[in-house]
Amino acid sequence: MKKYDLILYNGEEILELRLNLLYKYVDYFVIVEFDRTFQNKKKPYYFDIKKFKKFKKKIIYKKKTLP
Repeated sequence: MKKYDLILYNGEEILELRLNLLYKYVDYFVIVEFDRTFQNKKKPYYFDIKKFKKFKKKIIYKKKTLP
């Protein structure tokens, strides 16, 4: 059975710590980022896979646009 860690990403600096701590326990990190905040304000996408090269093989990144 595969283990996934789902992350709603909004530019948090703690992401690298989370990836390091859970790397050996999960098969994939699913990172989902929306183009809006929880207050429904437009925002840019912050996630940059280049900053997380050593985790790349376990990251599934999804950009989502809200209507």
